[in-house]
Amino acid sequence: MIIQATVIMTHKTRPTTNRKLRILFKNSLAMIVFNIDILLR
Repeated sequence: MIIQATVIMTHKTRPTTNRKLRILFKNSLAMIVFNIDILLR
C-alpha cells in the first residue's frame, strides 16, 4: 500500500522516476523468481 501510494505520488510529480521505479521493481521481481526457481531444483 505504501509503495503504491509512493508510485502514484512520483507519477504526478515526475513520470521519469516512476518509469525507473517500475523497471527496478520488475528487475527485482525477476531476480526473486529466478532465485526461487534455482532453490526449487
